[in-house]
Amino acid sequence: LDEAVGFAAERGRLVGERARPGAMAAVRGDEDTVAELVSASGGSLSVAAVNGPDQVVISGAGDAVDRALAELRSRGVAARRLPVSHAFHSPLLEPVLDPLGDAAKALAVKSATVPMLSTVTGDWGPDLAPAYWQAHAVQPVRFGAAVVRLVEEGYDTFVELGPGNTLAGAVRAVARLT
Repeated sequence: LDEAVGFAAERGRLVGERARPGAMAAVRGDEDTVAELVSASGGSLSVAAVNGPDQVVISGAGDAVDRALAELRSRGVAARRLPVSHAFHSPLLEPVLDPLGDAAKALAVKSATVPMLSTVTGDWGPDLAPAYWQAHAVQPVRFGAAVVRLVEEGYDTFVELGPGNTLAGAVRAVARLT
């Protein structure tokens, strides 16, 4: 536990010191609609997460996110900026990848006693080597797809740990569709 907390703190420190500031926004739209907008941004936006069939998060430079929000609203698509300081799960975190990998090398990774499904790779029991944590920082989180897989494999109880219930709603929406 001490190592995990220390790693999380180091990740936060690295992001605060080395990553360019950015923004994120939650969009009530399907991934195809959002991907079209991201593609038109010329690389200034990326899909950060797909939490459900109509719950997508975009990430990028603050001005690009603001332009995307204005465009989405003009189309009648509900979207809101998230209260974050950086563009997590985007290329804006690339400056932290090498030091994040170095920090992950210090972790004593043990075999899991509880099965873990990666929301980035979609694999059970992902290799938690430094490359995994580096990929996790910049690649989209496919939370909705992970929930679909879990439901299809018979899981029916989900618990959200954190300050809110953001993902609990996504679990309910995705589980109804499977």
